Amino acid sequence: MLRAARRLRLAAVLSLGVAAAPALAGKSQSISIPGLEEPAEIRVDRWGVAHLYAESERDLFFVQGFNAARDRLFQIDLWRRRGLGQLAAVFGREFAEQDRAARLFLYRGDMDREWRMYDAGGTHAARTVAQRFADGVNAYIDWLDANPERLPWEFTFAGYRPARWAADDIVRIRSHGLTRNLGSEVARAQTLCIAGDVAVDEIRFGLSNGWKARVPEDGEVFWPSPWGEGRPGWHIECSAMSMDLLGPSFDLHLGGEDLIFPHHEDEIAQSEGAGVQPPGQPFVKHWVHCAHLLVEGKKMAKSLGISQTGFRVVINSGRNGGETVPHLHVHLLGGRPLNWPPG
Repeated sequence: MLRAARRLRLAAVLSLGVAAAPALAGKSQSISIPGLEEPAEIRVDRWGVAHLYAESERDLFFVQGFNAARDRLFQIDLWRRRGLGQLAAVFGREFAEQDRAARLFLYRGDMDREWRMYDAGGTHAARTVAQRFADGVNAYIDWLDANPERLPWEFTFAGYRPARWAADDIVRIRSHGLTRNLGSEVARAQTLCIAGDVAVDEIRFGLSNGWKARVPEDGEVFWPSPWGEGRPGWHIECSAMSMDLLGPSFDLHLGGEDLIFPHHEDEIAQSEGAGVQPPGQPFVKHWVHCAHLLVEGKKMAKSLGISQTGFRVVINSGRNGGETVPHLHVHLLGGRPLNWPPG
């Protein structure tokens, strides 16, 4: 719970660590932090979900930034460093080329014009939101300076401290959207430049079957249809199963990064195209995609005979001793494939 006094001082009652330590459930802590203009509150429920309350929109985004840092500072610090090309500064020279690539994608144009593009009225309203969010993150980092024992363990393990945020960096970073379909996006842009018509881009893609004809290997897994015996294609299968079991709109959908395009994009298009979601509700509220896990340079997959059980054997072999789990944690949050055993 957060409470603030006026003079830009946050007198907060904040339930810290409830999700990580159930024994703290029901307890609260009063914290004084500069930055809040009116009383505000963070309530962490029994599932570890934070609920934010504030007297104004400015304070609400400040509290959102504060809570994001409280909840997952190492993750957002890592994302910020990756986007700005600052990984080598804390993880070493092996990240220099990745940093160079990230910096090539940083926006270097007119920031006044850029901020106005985010608002229909051409104002700096979006910058105010981003600034208050960044102020909230920085307020939590300042609080950690005064309370070093609450610093997330990942920073101690990696040997560096979290950096402070700037509002402009939030929109300057353009590399977060670089995924498996980067090559496709470049080809799409080239096609548009040559043809001058975005519809021409459709010829670059083969048709994605919505129905697969029955083959002997299917056994009894088939249904009759106007097109003959068969079964739905996998894009349709996932939409049908998800909405049947979870409803037309649900909170979380996970998958590997190789499923972003075209599988998950197809799921969104066909599920929302069906028009069964409540007004204003998407098919999925939050998508989570993980980078590939490689075992000796090969993607872990049943089709390759590299199973999860086999991976557990590698982990349990004792390599790196007690550092195994932190090693996995740091690399998997880094947004790049992890090869095991590490070189």
